[in-house]
Amino acid sequence: MNKKPRHDGIVWNTLSSSSLIDFNFVILHGYTEHNDTEFFPWLKNQLEHLGYKVQLPELPGTDAPSEREQVEYVMRNIAFNEKTILIAHSLGGAIAMKALEKLPTEIFGLGLVAPGGLEKQFWTEDFEFDRRTGKRKQYLAGFDFKYDFTRITPKFKKCAILGADNDADYRLPWMKYLAEKLNGQLRLVHARDFHFTATEEPEVLKMALGFVEK
Repeated sequence: MNKKPRHDGIVWNTLSSSSLIDFNFVILHGYTEHNDTEFFPWLKNQLEHLGYKVQLPELPGTDAPSEREQVEYVMRNIAFNEKTILIAHSLGGAIAMKALEKLPTEIFGLGLVAPGGLEKQFWTEDFEFDRRTGKRKQYLAGFDFKYDFTRITPKFKKCAILGADNDADYRLPWMKYLAEKLNGQLRLVHARDFHFTATEEPEVLKMALGFVEK
C-alpha cells in the first residue's frame, strides 16, 4: 500500500485493493446543519477522491427536527450493507443509533463525531440552550433520548467516537458513556472550529479512514 501526501499536509494511504474500495460511507449531519454546510461537502469529496461511494442525505426539518421523521427518512432513502461505515455528527449521532436499532442488516462501522442526543441524565442547563442563539434547542421535544444498546451494538463491527478539546464541557461525560455502551474507542482531538464545524476537519477524515486501514 503506497502513501500519498494530501493538500492538508497529512499523509494518507492510497488504496489499491478493490476489497478496500468496496467500503462505502454514509454521512449524517446534525441539528440546524445541511449536507452542504460545515465539513460535510469536503469530507464527501475527500472520500470520493479515494474511490469510495458516499451517501450524504439532507435530513428533513433540520431547524426543528423530529426523531421519527429523520429516522424514517434514513431508513427509506439510504442503502446500507456489511461494508457501510456510518459517520454522524452531533445530533446526527442520535439518528444513527436510532436507525441502527431498526436496521435489518449489519454494517461495518459506526463513527460518532461530537455526538448529541444526550440521555436526560446528562442534561445540564448549558446543554438545553443553543450556544449560537441563546434560545432553547428546538429539537428537545421531538426526541425521546432513550437508546436500546442491546440492539445497536450487534449491528456493527467497529465503533469510533471523536471528541473536540474545544467543545462544550457537558459532552465529554456523554461520550465516555457511549464509548462504554458501544464498545467504542474515544479520541479527543483539536477541532479546527468549535464542535467540528469548520469547512475542513482533518481529524474527521482521519477517523473515517481509520475504519478501512489494514
